[in-house]
Amino acid sequence: MIFEGTAEEYLPGNPAAKYLYVWKMARNCSGEVNCTEVPTGPGSYGIGLNDTA
Repeated sequence: MIFEGTAEEYLPGNPAAKYLYVWKMARNCSGEVNCTEVPTGPGSYGIGLNDTA
């Protein structure tokens, strides 16, 4: 896991970005690093499509 520079994409040019990091939660990470896939469906341990996270 590499956290350095991950906030720059979301806070471009912000001097505080170097002190922050981003970790993405998504249904499909498509191979992205620093991302966790949240499953859905019967028997899954995740969040339903119509449920509040």
